[in-house]
Amino acid sequence: MMERIFFVLKKIFTRKEKVVFGVDLDDTLGKTNEMIIKIVKEECGVSLLQNDRKGYGYHCWDNRVSDDEWQKILNEFHEKKIMLVEPIPRAAYVLNCLKDCIDIHIVTARKIETKKETVEWLKKNKIPYKKLVFSERKDEGIKYDFFVEDNPKTASALARKGTIVFLLDYPHNQLIDGGGKDPKNIIRVKDWLELADELWAILLKK
Repeated sequence: MMERIFFVLKKIFTRKEKVVFGVDLDDTLGKTNEMIIKIVKEECGVSLLQNDRKGYGYHCWDNRVSDDEWQKILNEFHEKKIMLVEPIPRAAYVLNCLKDCIDIHIVTARKIETKKETVEWLKKNKIPYKKLVFSERKDEGIKYDFFVEDNPKTASALARKGTIVFLLDYPHNQLIDGGGKDPKNIIRVKDWLELADELWAILLKK
């Protein structure tokens, strides 16, 4: 499958500027939710389930964890736990198959202070990229042709500007723009292999 996509990409995108493929990091490339669950258990003694997170913000997860505790948990993650995050299956494989014919930009809302650990984690997990961007506003600046995301608000903002967004399906992103049908340009996928299939289908129409 990926070999076919690579062949078609080279045929289609012969223009000077390559396709810009944006990728979020937490819960898109790495299993951040799972690490947060572990930290909450260690720090607060509270057992969380991923399916219980019904909104994007961590405060939507469980009211047994206070706002101050959530801040401590996020600080613990950024300062000590980044390198322990497990990669999302097949993300590196798909991106490595695409890297020679698209420009991969990894765009994260993490603190800039985590840059060293983030770069080390990407290298450790063999995830290719041309640019690493630290920004909470992913819909501003660079115009992305495609973007991989798990944040419903960000996905909607990008889609409104014409970017085709692959939204990795999680309980915390079921409601977009107040609910109902996913907006135009947002394609919900269960994993990176389904993402590759959807990308292939789009390229066939070009």
